[in-house]
Amino acid sequence: MASYALLMKQLQTHPDIYQLRIVLRGISPLIWRRLLVRSDTTLAQLHRMLQILFEWSNEHLHRFHIFGKDYGSDGADTQHVSLNAFGFHQGERFRYVYNFYAQWQWVVYLSPAGKYKKPAWRLSQEQKGLDERPLKASQRPSHPW
Repeated sequence: MASYALLMKQLQTHPDIYQLRIVLRGISPLIWRRLLVRSDTTLAQLHRMLQILFEWSNEHLHRFHIFGKDYGSDGADTQHVSLNAFGFHQGERFRYVYNFYAQWQWVVYLSPAGKYKKPAWRLSQEQKGLDERPLKASQRPSHPW
């Protein structure tokens, strides 16, 4: 019976929550979003979340560039690679490129948020500087990077 209780305790562990700050490079005023994701989120799931977050229609190619390797439309598989596979530490970052023609380069800053403690509505109230206007795929930064 004791081994069953130990097994149940192991099954109840929850994945960590990462707080992502996604910032568009090379544009002013600053455009960014904050997103909470589970550490077991795959890159494919993260891509879909970003499509929803920025109100895009997934009509352009994309790429994640993490620790020198590309994942996405022209790189490695994103379906089976989760964020926790990279062993991220607080303050590390990676790049997300969407729309290869416009070359929108987003920097994704990662900080472990630990176990989820605050309700989502409280987190959204605390966000400052969030530009609420959706960024459309037809928009392009005013200068090249």
